[in-house]
Amino acid sequence: MEWFDRVGNRTIDRDPEIGVCRNVAAGAVSGTNRTNLPLRFWPRANCRDSPTFLLPAGFSWNDPVQPYFSYMPAR
Repeated sequence: MEWFDRVGNRTIDRDPEIGVCRNVAAGAVSGTNRTNLPLRFWPRANCRDSPTFLLPAGFSWNDPVQPYFSYMPAR
């Protein structure tokens, strides 16, 4: 999983674990799912409430208006 925050800082999570919530402190506004699993995204930390975005395996997104502050790989 590779993501960028609002100022363009790049972060790579090489091995996100299935079912484990990952917090994105600066807020992700774009990225690429380089895993073989779909990723669920939340607009707040700690994967609270329902996810608002699903990124299929191998896909990218770019939305500078909506930052995401946590994500979790799913089956």
